[in-house]
Amino acid sequence: MSVSDPWLSGPAAFALASAAAVCAVRWCDDLPLLPDVFSRRRWPVTRVPEHLVAVLQDGNEAATEATARLVGWAKDHNIRHLTLYHTNPGAFSPGQQAAFQSSAGDAVQIVYWSAEDGRPSFLKTADALRRESSGSPITEEVLGARLSDGRPDPEMMLVFGDCRSIYAFPPWPIAVTEIMFHGSVARYSKAGFENDLHLYGKTKKLKGV
Repeated sequence: MSVSDPWLSGPAAFALASAAAVCAVRWCDDLPLLPDVFSRRRWPVTRVPEHLVAVLQDGNEAATEATARLVGWAKDHNIRHLTLYHTNPGAFSPGQQAAFQSSAGDAVQIVYWSAEDGRPSFLKTADALRRESSGSPITEEVLGARLSDGRPDPEMMLVFGDCRSIYAFPPWPIAVTEIMFHGSVARYSKAGFENDLHLYGKTKKLKGV
């Protein structure tokens, strides 16, 4: 079939091109918006991060339920550490934290952070090390080990929101973190999560670079 076919000219061609563009954008932005045949596709997961970060903006009921589902998916894939980071301080209420912990059980260690936790934590830790060092040099390794609280650095980060930004998340532990951007967490699906894990598993682990 050639492009000169009558049915592919004029308004018909414009409508076909528009539909293709919409599908392409939706595929890149959010898997759940695709037709159901795509959303049911199983993505092979060959490797999972030990520490996953989810950066969140929404605080409504739908977002809370979606975050609880995300915690459950992390548990299903044996992700041991999960940091839930919200752009608004105090966004995670005790009720929300209880719902998330219920989804995680004892398998996933959840830490709650906000935009206010980064810089003060860094300054407090640096000052404590200065007082404890007795003149000895404070190396990057020493500072990093103290800031991590014994947890591994994040290997994968899911950012949910309108902008491609880490929203003041502390930069020092994410130098080699795989960062993936999405729209609202309420629209995020298990198929999308497994696709992200699939993409993470295909990346090469580079250390010492």
